[in-house]
Amino acid sequence: MSVKNQARLLAFETLLEIIKGKRYANLAVRRALDGSDLSLQEKALVAELTYGTVRNQYKYSRIIAELVRKDVDKLDVELLVLLLMGAHQILNMRVKKYAAVNEMVNVAHKLKLHKFTGILNAVLRRVTPELEVELEAKLDGDDKLAFTFSCPSWILNEYDSSLKHWGRTDELEALLTANNTAPSVEITDLKTRCSRVLTSGNPASDPDIQQGTSIVQDSGSLRVTDRLITARIVDPEGEAWADFCAAPGGKALVLATFLEGNAKSSLTANELHPHRFRLLSDSMKRFKNVTLTNLDAREIPGRDVKFDRILLDAPCSGLGSIRRRQELRNVKTLDEVACLSALQVELFSAAVQSLKPGGLLLYSTCSPLLEETVNVVDAVLRTHTELEKIDEQQLWTHLDGTDSMYYCLLKSTLQQ
Repeated sequence: MSVKNQARLLAFETLLEIIKGKRYANLAVRRALDGSDLSLQEKALVAELTYGTVRNQYKYSRIIAELVRKDVDKLDVELLVLLLMGAHQILNMRVKKYAAVNEMVNVAHKLKLHKFTGILNAVLRRVTPELEVELEAKLDGDDKLAFTFSCPSWILNEYDSSLKHWGRTDELEALLTANNTAPSVEITDLKTRCSRVLTSGNPASDPDIQQGTSIVQDSGSLRVTDRLITARIVDPEGEAWADFCAAPGGKALVLATFLEGNAKSSLTANELHPHRFRLLSDSMKRFKNVTLTNLDAREIPGRDVKFDRILLDAPCSGLGSIRRRQELRNVKTLDEVACLSALQVELFSAAVQSLKPGGLLLYSTCSPLLEETVNVVDAVLRTHTELEKIDEQQLWTHLDGTDSMYYCLLKSTLQQ
């Protein structure tokens, strides 16, 4: 098998893991490339085939469905992945159609998926840029936007509702364009809390990261953490801080580094899931002022411990980070968002119960959806009237150059 076919075979295996196994694309690609002896050029081909196919999966699926006259969910997943890969090469990689078809047929043979070669030939030979334009021309409104930007209509509607809530009409297409643009790699200096862009090379080779003085972190995440830090001067007698959902540990590292110079202050970093807790433990082991807990954050109030400042970076849909986690658009559902919203309210309430009188609580999500942001805050405020909203902000990828993160800073008005 040619080297290029080896790259396509690896891309197929990686895509199958993402689509069938619902794995994170960035982790699946990294794992595949780290274990490969392909050249840098061929690794780049694997990355483009994988990320590009995932990013455009919704659009390609609609094109394929038109050609096979059935819902793609009814196709064998291995066949679907081969068709998606072929469509991406023809429509977005300037690969000659005959070459793309031939390469995908060869991959099918290599995988002993001989039964799919006929339909691969028949369908991929009909995939053309002209067909894409023709199908798009038949659509209008949200359905056309969904096809053009390869993003399900329900997500577009959620984005649009949030944009309008924040007074940003007619910006949906700008947001969708930004979501389809690969982000820069940003590095946070833990001491200065300044962010810089990595212009080239592997972040793991960056001297500051190797020395543990910097981390890879979206500048939006840094802005969220910085808002809690700068909300007011730390009490000279020390403060007890907590990060309720701390893994994988980026925000907790920023908080711990800030508190490191204050021997009277401490940080409790909590994480529920064992594998994520291990990641958190590895990153926090050098700090003497950090206590790690492996709990459901909803159980923390029962420990009868109170905090001066709490960060609740709640589990969410992640739909504010689609530009770096392209697979989310293909797997998230409205039902899942509803479940997450209910969990967010419960976690938020637990954080309020763990807050000292006069304490500060910062709630954040990597999502702009109203169901996970302002609606959650409003629900908690209706129950906990002792809270006062100090600051609230929704970041936007197309405006701020960050993930579309949300935060709300609140204060307990209870007296000591």
